[in-house]
Amino acid sequence: MTGFKPLIQHQDEHHYTVQNIQLHDLAKRTYCVFDLEGTGPDENEDCITQIGAVMVVNGEIDHNRMFDTLVKSSKPIPPKIEQLTGITNESLASAPSLEAAIRQFRGFMGDDVVLIAQCGFEYDYPLLQKELQRHGLGALEKEMLDTKVLFSALHPEIQEVCSTDFLISFYNICSDDVQRHNALGDSILIARILCAVLEEYQSLNQQHLIIEHELRVKKFVLPLNRKDEGNII
Repeated sequence: MTGFKPLIQHQDEHHYTVQNIQLHDLAKRTYCVFDLEGTGPDENEDCITQIGAVMVVNGEIDHNRMFDTLVKSSKPIPPKIEQLTGITNESLASAPSLEAAIRQFRGFMGDDVVLIAQCGFEYDYPLLQKELQRHGLGALEKEMLDTKVLFSALHPEIQEVCSTDFLISFYNICSDDVQRHNALGDSILIARILCAVLEEYQSLNQQHLIIEHELRVKKFVLPLNRKDEGNII
């Protein structure tokens, strides 16, 4: 498998560009769809508190392959984020260390997978890689993709921010049966979004995702730029 390493350039607080993505046979790939909860959205200051993931194989969610763990944080969770996510400082007292959680996560995802997240290039990947670096756990050497990029490459004419709620509405995806702002619940939703996007690629007879030149993507901006509002992307 020939890997790709996306080139992400943050233009300003509202946009970034991405290029250098070559993912062939989209519908046949195995994806590890994941989501993180944390003490906040700043990868330089905040810590992971939960990792959730689900596998998507041949364009379908594998409900027998799901992953969910709390992660002991070295930084207290602010009260507003405790309220938003339902994850409390008390619940992390007996949680696995980041090292143990990452070891389990790596074992779950396996080798020949593409990692994918929603707003991942803005939040999940920077936080995950920073945490790995801080704890000396080595970089996560996987092909990485973002549902926003996959969608934006297909719909460059759409000017709205492709938030989770926007994509749920666009594809008419059921979201009432999963817990939001929970890493596993959000992973399931992102996986449903991924399956819908992959189905649209198939319907248009587009088998590959090739982004050689800069693709401009709108960032999700936290309301009023208040970082204490938590992960609501």
